[in-house]
Amino acid sequence: YARKPATDEFAAGLTRGDWRLGAGLEIDHHLRRAVPDENRVFFYRRTTVTANVRRDPAEGSRQRLEYSYEFQRKGDIFNPDPTGVSIESRRRVHRVLAAVDAPLSAIDRLEVGHALLERSARTGFPAAPTNSISYRRWESQPYARWRRRINQSLLTDLGTFLSFGERRQNAAGNLGSSLFDSIIEAKLGAGLDFIFGPNGRIGIYSAFKLNDPSHPWGGGNIRALFLF
Repeated sequence: YARKPATDEFAAGLTRGDWRLGAGLEIDHHLRRAVPDENRVFFYRRTTVTANVRRDPAEGSRQRLEYSYEFQRKGDIFNPDPTGVSIESRRRVHRVLAAVDAPLSAIDRLEVGHALLERSARTGFPAAPTNSISYRRWESQPYARWRRRINQSLLTDLGTFLSFGERRQNAAGNLGSSLFDSIIEAKLGAGLDFIFGPNGRIGIYSAFKLNDPSHPWGGGNIRALFLF
């Protein structure tokens, strides 16, 4: 490592009654790692900024508004590079989320929200500077989640997630033609949380693609959280 991995995180918060304000900054500092056997150097850095405001009363509905921005740069540089495979990329992502979480009964809660995402990226080739690919993507993502507490040890989660938008890929140089595609996706998510007192839980989640009945399975995951 010419520059070893290092990350700094900063966070600040303010609480006034039911309202909470928060902000965060995460910096993955410039990393450089040499691979002498391949005549290759890998580099990477990333910065993420977040801000949020929440209203979280002891009873009734809860509201939150969140914003995040991410910048990432990485690449693989070969020296010498006779085949022109060196690559460098940059990415920027903006995301805004607004959501309301309200009780339906003593054991049921409903959360509805909407996220907006805008992503732009560019890939360049140092050995062929006239070649590049630029990407732009935006999405509108409404969703709804219904949570029911069966008992003190089991919580169910059922949600619908929609996504509408478009993605563009513009190629320069001799990399071929540009592309344009619309995004239309609908998924059903289902999960179980097994709760072990106030300090632990294990969740089993799965997703199903409603917009593609011929391939309905959309993946799943298992998550565990234990606080010490």
